[in-house]
Amino acid sequence: MKLNKTEIQTGENKAKASRSLEEDPEFEPLKRVITESTGFNCEQYKEAHFRRRVNVRVRATNSENYAEYLRLLRKDSKEHDYLIKALTINVSEFFSKPGNLQSN
Repeated sequence: MKLNKTEIQTGENKAKASRSLEEDPEFEPLKRVITESTGFNCEQYKEAHFRRRVNVRVRATNSENYAEYLRLLRKDSKEHDYLIKALTINVSEFFSKPGNLQSN
């Protein structure tokens, strides 16, 4: 499979964006705001996992960095819901299916 120049540049841009987010000093303030505003305990996750989940929302909102995402988070209450959904795993369906609790 041969990539064209645009596909290569897009991949390079994603890699640069990912590196810049890894080095962004605004990550710690963002974690504090997430904890204070949503009650979500950010420390229960390994940092790499937590950062990946937050980065999903940063990219989805086309934010350039954590500071820009933080401004959005402060303005848009719906983004809190999207962020919490990105950070958590919904396991209620597993427990609500009666067949999952039957033994053989």
